Parts: sequence; structure tokens; C-alpha cells
Amino acid sequence: NDQAIEKMTKSLGAKPVKEDAETLLKLAQSQLAQKDAQGVVTTCEKLLRLSAKYPLAHALLGEALAMLGGERSLPVVLGDVYNRARKARRVFYITDNAGEIGFDTLLVELLGEMGVKVTVAVKEPAYFEDATLVDAAFFGLDRKADKLITVNKVFIPGQGRSPADHAYRESDLLIAKGTGNYEALRGETQGKPVIYLLKSKCDPVIRDTGIKEGGFVVSLEK
Repeated sequence: NDQAIEKMTKSLGAKPVKEDAETLLKLAQSQLAQKDAQGVVTTCEKLLRLSAKYPLAHALLGEALAMLGGERSLPVVLGDVYNRARKARRVFYITDNAGEIGFDTLLVELLGEMGVKVTVAVKEPAYFEDATLVDAAFFGLDRKADKLITVNKVFIPGQGRSPADHAYRESDLLIAKGTGNYEALRGETQGKPVIYLLKSKCDPVIRDTGIKEGGFVVSLEK
């Protein structure tokens, strides 16, 4: 067990491996780069155990493992998402559920490696189960993003002077997570491209995307 392993490593003069969320995410990213599928699954299983006291995160990680194991369909990609992200210079990334922050952290780090400047928005104060500054810090997202800002409830583009309004205006691409952000932003960005990442779980989304209920979709709106 974990205690026996820690005792053994101490007796050998080695430091026990620290397995917090941020460390495990870094390990998963390295395994992905090396195409180590089994290693990714093992690391995700550790994250799943670590997240047991966070029901939503636990459920989402379970879904990710099911995808890796072939038990669930992979997300459907609509539009040339990758090339649009590759061409971006400044991304305004609007998060959704707290349990997805681990994934957000990996994606923001990858965008940074592509030379993209990323401003990430979380909720403050807490709004339903959406991610907050505390959740971002738990996975180290505050250290991966170029800037971390907060929004109150749902961000809607406008002519305001808030940090979110400024991040929106200076960005050349939005990445928006979840149904709430999809409904708030769709058709409201005045031609600014948006990549939506969400689960198809209501009639309007099903009609717009053609993805059956329960499916995941990544969609580019130009």
C-alpha cells in the first residue's frame, strides 16, 4: 500500500513521489507526448482516486477514462478547430465546471507551448458548480495561464471596462466551455471566432450540432 511504499523509499534514502493533482497532470501530459496510452490511463486512475471527495470532478474523470478505454465515444469535432487554434495569438478561455479544470490546465499549457497568450476566466463569487480561483489554484492553472481573471455569473460580450471585456476585445479567438457559455455567446461575438467545448444535453444544442444527447462536441463558430 501507499504507506509501505513511502516507508520503503525512506529506508532507501529516496524521497517519496508527490502525487498531487498538478504533478499527476504533468505526468499525464508527458505520457501523452510519448504516446504512452497505458501510462495515461494509470495516471488518470490515480487522479480519479484523488478527486473522490469532489463528486463532479470524479464523475468527469470517470467519463474521460471511459473514453480512453473505448467504452464511450470520443468528442465529435465540427470545423477546422486545430488550425484555427494554431493561428491564434491571444485566446480568451472561458471555463465551466470546477471538475474540468484539470483538462483546462493541460489545454492552456499546450496553447502556451504553441506561442499563444491565454487569458483564463473563472467565476467569482462561486456560481453553481463552476470553477473558481480556488479550483484553478488546485490544478496549478493560475501558473499556466498568462492571466487569470474572474467573471460574475455568465460573461456576455459588451462595451464594458471589466478585465473580461478587455480580454475579449484584445483576443483573436475565444474558447468557451459548457452549455451556459454556448447559449450566452453563440451569435453574439460579432464575427470573432469561438471554439465551443460542450456536452450535448438539451434540444437547442442537439439541433445546432446534430450530436445526440450525451455526446461531446468541439465546434468552431466563425
